Amino acid sequence: MLWISNDWSKPFSRDYDEEWVNRLFRGCQRNLSRPFRFVCITDRKRIFVEGVDQELMISAIGRVPWFGCLIEPFRLNVPMLFAGLDTVIVGNLDQMAAYCLSETQIALPRDLYTPTRSCNGIALVPAGHKWVWDQWLEAGANENDMTWLRRFPNAWVDDLFPGNAVSYRWIENFNNGKLDDVRVVYMAGRPKMNQLTHLDWIKAHWR
Repeated sequence: MLWISNDWSKPFSRDYDEEWVNRLFRGCQRNLSRPFRFVCITDRKRIFVEGVDQELMISAIGRVPWFGCLIEPFRLNVPMLFAGLDTVIVGNLDQMAAYCLSETQIALPRDLYTPTRSCNGIALVPAGHKWVWDQWLEAGANENDMTWLRRFPNAWVDDLFPGNAVSYRWIENFNNGKLDDVRVVYMAGRPKMNQLTHLDWIKAHWR
């Protein structure tokens, strides 16, 4: 999702523009061997590279966009690998895509510092989960995305695909800066990729 930053936007989420969308799309292009549709839900019509589809946000009608709006992709009701713009695709995604196509339960990563609860650095979402969006609306559309998703049972990305989807903080603080078998890196705050362009793996995969 992409919207113009506003008073609700935290300092670490004010840098995004169309190029962040383009780079995430190209990362998927390089690392998915099956056909896929890449969708960015936006606050207004924008210009992206060919291959990026866009849909206008409806969760922010009558209000400014905020983090709760990140529940909106669930309204698509399709098998979905959902990633924020602060995500770097560094390896093959075919197995994660297969999970979305064949399983029934949302899979989320474990919070790095509280492993018994989820975070939404990435979400593997099988078809049929529009109810997550519907119930969010029915409840008043006032919960942020992470708080809302923690209401529901989920499978664990870390258990299904060990070491494949990790936060940048895990790489730096627990894995000596090495990627090993990582496929997806989510930043979860600062620093973001535009502050890490001195790293070889950022140069190679965020482009």
